[in-house]
Amino acid sequence: KKYLAEIELGTATDTYDGSGQVIRRGDPAGIDRKRLETSLGPFRGDIRQIPPMYSAVKHQGQPLYKLAREGLEVERKSRPVTIHRLEIIDWRPPVITIEIECSKGTYIRTLAYDLGESLGCGAFLKSLVRTCSGGFDIGDSVTMPELEEAFRCGYWEQYVHPIDTALRHHQALVVNEATEEMLKKGSPVTIDNSGSGTPLTEYCRAYSIDGRFLAVLKSVPGSSVWQPKKVLI
Repeated sequence: KKYLAEIELGTATDTYDGSGQVIRRGDPAGIDRKRLETSLGPFRGDIRQIPPMYSAVKHQGQPLYKLAREGLEVERKSRPVTIHRLEIIDWRPPVITIEIECSKGTYIRTLAYDLGESLGCGAFLKSLVRTCSGGFDIGDSVTMPELEEAFRCGYWEQYVHPIDTALRHHQALVVNEATEEMLKKGSPVTIDNSGSGTPLTEYCRAYSIDGRFLAVLKSVPGSSVWQPKKVLI
């Protein structure tokens, strides 16, 4: 996933964003781009984050945000995440704009809060735009008026993607007719992929001999058996 985030220095909030209550103020004066670059360094690569109280993470069956709204705060365990890329796009004191490419489960609000703590002045997430997710880029998006115009003029199909487009990161397997029939019934199938030279992954896309997308399969560890998770025929 990729994001474009604006982080405002000098104020920390209980939600880690602009909607929360101010819990601390600091003075960001004297912080320059060089210091920001140095402070961002430890946040790159494999790191651990503590989820914010205002999040959907559950504690003893209750979402943390519900507890937070009751004025409660509980201890949270840190979680491993990966920041693949973290670059400064703009610096207009006290607001820094950064571009982030990260793993699933990363809290950009926590990144903003932790950066503020590292700088000693506090910070909160001012704005956030997801620019890319699962192979879809915001640069390829269209507005609703543009889409409505495409339907009126008959060229809407150029904006419609095949259903498997969002799953291109999963391995693809072609199955024979007998296996296709088993998948239609939701039955587990055995697929020997040893001769392909491509290691088996946890999930894969199954296609018919004539190229139809049939199902999403999940491998059974330690075997050549695949269990249908979503059958599309």
